[in-house]
Amino acid sequence: MNFSNTTSSSLFGYSLAQYVIIDNGIPTPAHITENILSAIQNVVCLGPTRIPAVGVALVNSTFQSVVTLSPTDTQLHRIVHALKSVMDSGKCRARISMEEFNDNIHIGIKKALEDYDNLLCKMNENGQASIAGLQIMIFSMKNGFEIKMKLEQSFNLLSTKKVKKIQMIELTEEYMRPEPNRNYGGISRFVEYIRIPGSLSRLDELLKQWLVLRESDQEHVQIILQDSVILCDIRECVVLPTTMLQASHQSEVRTLAVEVLQLEVTHRLSSDGLSETEMFGDPIALVPSQCRQLDGADKGRNQQYFIALSEKLMTANEYLVAKSEVNNQLVKYFVLLPGECHY
Repeated sequence: MNFSNTTSSSLFGYSLAQYVIIDNGIPTPAHITENILSAIQNVVCLGPTRIPAVGVALVNSTFQSVVTLSPTDTQLHRIVHALKSVMDSGKCRARISMEEFNDNIHIGIKKALEDYDNLLCKMNENGQASIAGLQIMIFSMKNGFEIKMKLEQSFNLLSTKKVKKIQMIELTEEYMRPEPNRNYGGISRFVEYIRIPGSLSRLDELLKQWLVLRESDQEHVQIILQDSVILCDIRECVVLPTTMLQASHQSEVRTLAVEVLQLEVTHRLSSDGLSETEMFGDPIALVPSQCRQLDGADKGRNQQYFIALSEKLMTANEYLVAKSEVNNQLVKYFVLLPGECHY
């Protein structure tokens, strides 16, 4: 869901360390692998101060580490060089069994945890602030939901205190439309399943989530309806280098205290009458809140309300008008539009 308004970049803090495992074997064509590597390169160059560390590996008949989990602010040139080298190498592709593939995925996850531990030790020795956690993304054109289920059956063997989330990204051909995520009725779990086309534009959009904080102490926005309140976090739709937070190499990973924005819905109108020329400010995306104050059941319930509202507005081709008040004084009006967003 998107809303239009000018919002300070101070809302956005630093994200998790990211480790990417790419299946470059059959049936994944070479150009899809290149799209993934290009998207990683694009987002790392766009926001090196927002991504604490990045690691990349390839999985085919064997596991191959491409970039050891490394700080992006000090190792940016080396990371980019390694990604370009892989794109130019034209690795051979092989067809392997799902059992062999799952074994290699587990090798990759263990390698990510080893790299993470080593990186934290080095940062501690240098007196640097620790990283909040690790997220692992797995890209494949194999049956992603089957891989997700296998991972969930065995993720209790992993160090979940270090790994905050595993995302299983099943890629389709570039021309195919994305399908709804299958996370037990829309509720995201430790292993999240996402199915999207493997185009560079869609992968760029997906990886931009690295540039924002995925978890905070409180929600950013409350959408106040007649009979309920939906809690939301803010995600940037368009990330501009000029709006990026600047930080030194010694910057601490932090959660910024942000005043909650309350939006009271006043009207529900047809989108046919909406004129973009009458809206001002950069577009901002709202997603279901993942704040720490919500327990698992409350997060799931809030996310279901959010999805139901978005789907209802999209089906009816409608949007919401909401107002924000401070001390009973009207401050601004907002337009809330349903839309696709990965969270």
